[in-house]
Amino acid sequence: MKTSPIKNTNMKTDTNTFFLIKGVFSPEDAKEILSKIYSFKINYHHLNNWRSLERFGKDDENSQKRIPRLINDKAKIEELIEAGKVKDKKILINAEISISFCE
Repeated sequence: MKTSPIKNTNMKTDTNTFFLIKGVFSPEDAKEILSKIYSFKINYHHLNNWRSLERFGKDDENSQKRIPRLINDKAKIEELIEAGKVKDKKILINAEISISFCE
């Protein structure tokens, strides 16, 4: 897969946008791609929470909030993809990463 160039560089806001995913996929491929991304994020927050428990003896509040949201979103996405599969539809996915600097 070749990488995409920067979509937009706005010097006033210092925002750069990259395409993480852009394309049409079979339901099986879409499920695999998105499931792996969400699983990675869920695992990241589990690990982050564990580190906080080890270091400070308390849960990481952000990770504790993000984990259930990510699990819920992952389930909804899998339902949507399954509905598309039943209708024999392809799945269009556009996922962008916007990076900007803040104080």
